Amino acid sequence: MAYEYDSDPNDERTISHQRWGSWSGFLADAPAGTVYSYRDAMSQGIPAEFSIPNAVEAYCEHCKGVHPFNPKDIHGETLERELMAGLFTLKCRRCCKSYIVIAVMAEYVQGIYWRLTKAGQTPPPGPPLPARLLRLLTGHSELLKQARRAENAGLGIGAYAYYRRVVEVERDVLFGEVIKYAESKPGQDDVVQAFTDAKQERQFTKSFDMVKDHLPDQLKINGENPFTLLHAAMSDAVHNWTDEKCLKVAGSIRTVLTAFAETLANVRKSEDLIKNAIKDLREAGDD
Repeated sequence: MAYEYDSDPNDERTISHQRWGSWSGFLADAPAGTVYSYRDAMSQGIPAEFSIPNAVEAYCEHCKGVHPFNPKDIHGETLERELMAGLFTLKCRRCCKSYIVIAVMAEYVQGIYWRLTKAGQTPPPGPPLPARLLRLLTGHSELLKQARRAENAGLGIGAYAYYRRVVEVERDVLFGEVIKYAESKPGQDDVVQAFTDAKQERQFTKSFDMVKDHLPDQLKINGENPFTLLHAAMSDAVHNWTDEKCLKVAGSIRTVLTAFAETLANVRKSEDLIKNAIKDLREAGDD
């Protein structure tokens, strides 16, 4: 059986096979509306893929990670001779508490190949937004969730627009976190001044440019200033980007925001541990 993916240029639901790689990858990660097709004889009257002998790797909300999900139940119903509906229920092998339910429509086209369309999935594919990121940007957490929903649905332009809007409306919060950190450190007056001036700048892209050389090393991500990275993602060239590129950049914006939230939390935790250790040792010396 030779696998192919629908390559009809007029069908916007079709997504390159290079992204999903396999039927199980498509089943677990593809957004609703994605099309998967392959050539196969209609010998059994059903798509061979309606049988899932192997586990599907997917995110488990209970385990908080990617784990194998075993097929628990597969139900196929013939709607017409060459049209079927399939319902897949998968169960996490690790915790045996989480389930994924996926609906697929299967159409046998021109007596040549099966065209399978993912009709829906619950819970949606992909991990949820990290709690630390939601806490950091709590003022617009619903907007952030909308961005993630659009990303999970494979809506690149929509996801990018939502994430960009999140960065724009939460700019002062992000800058404010840097100011609070710098104010607690000696010799960081230039950082405080640069980010305070940037908060007052009405021109968004200019404000990010104003802080590119003033972020403390402790708050950088792999040595990179996250605001410089986000500034690059705010390019007006988006008007010429494909939906696929917008989806990729949207995911990168989310990753950078998440990494910054994690870095802030880890730095604070580390400082608290050091403060407590110093306090304990001083008290021990006084005994």
